[in-house]
Amino acid sequence: MQELPDVPEALFFQHCKRLFSMSPFITGFYRQIKNQKTIGLLAAVFLAFMVLPSAALPKDQPDAIKAPQTIQQGLHYLLGLVEQPTPETVGVNIDEIAPVLDFVASKKPENTMIVADDSFDAPSAYHEFVFDKNLSFLFRFSFNPDIPSFITTPSSVRLCHWNGNAEEKTMFPALGNSLETLEKPIQISGVETIENTPDTFTGGYYKYDLDRTLLIFSFKGKPVLISLSKQTDTSDVGKKGIVLGSDDDWNYLYSGEKGLNKTGLGWVSSYMYDSYSIIIYYEVDSEKPLVKCGAFKWLRAGWKSINMVKNYHIYSG
Repeated sequence: MQELPDVPEALFFQHCKRLFSMSPFITGFYRQIKNQKTIGLLAAVFLAFMVLPSAALPKDQPDAIKAPQTIQQGLHYLLGLVEQPTPETVGVNIDEIAPVLDFVASKKPENTMIVADDSFDAPSAYHEFVFDKNLSFLFRFSFNPDIPSFITTPSSVRLCHWNGNAEEKTMFPALGNSLETLEKPIQISGVETIENTPDTFTGGYYKYDLDRTLLIFSFKGKPVLISLSKQTDTSDVGKKGIVLGSDDDWNYLYSGEKGLNKTGLGWVSSYMYDSYSIIIYYEVDSEKPLVKCGAFKWLRAGWKSINMVKNYHIYSG
């Protein structure tokens, strides 16, 4: 595949000037630019049009609705558990998160994109899907230290390894028999290093660390697993990648070179600034069996400390 050409930064700004000179008002505004920070802001605006042309106004974008206000306190409570150094078994406050679990189990409006409120200062989206397996089956395959997570999530994770916690570097524990001996809530915490796959909009891929916490407990007599994560710091600089064919085929090219794989933007230094996630696996029916999964995701990423992510980018995966 032919490599996309890089454009020097000075030439990029000249191109910005031509673009903005189409309007007399913007021409006057451009003449007032005196510092690099303002130029960076304009360049970021231009970047939004260049990097996300197809995502700016997606034809099949669903209607966006806010998640119920009744679950916001529970979401904050859950993410607060990620930062608390606690023993392996803890007394999780089920009353705090009961509205969140009931929301996951409930029926949602069709063709809608559910987003959280603005209290996290980051775009967000909610996904849900079901497994016709029980939770023990998922433990054996998706949360097994002998099976790397990129095997079960090949469209989003390239590399992944568990670093344990700050006091002790430990292997990720096997969870296969946890439900058979579950007498009280279990909490497992540690740090995980992730390198993701190239995104479908820019081709950028990133490496970063996550604080991770897993909670295992019973709710209304049914087993629940909650996976929590918070990015520890800004990611490594984004690198150029390519999605080869459809993203559903899981074929990717990793260049190892800094930048984005968009014409004229090979020089851009992009980063993931913040990311949070709450993934809930709730065995709503043990007889069928049936596990319902609800995933809340927040993400801030971009260039020059300016977030370029929108809710529908997260929703689109």
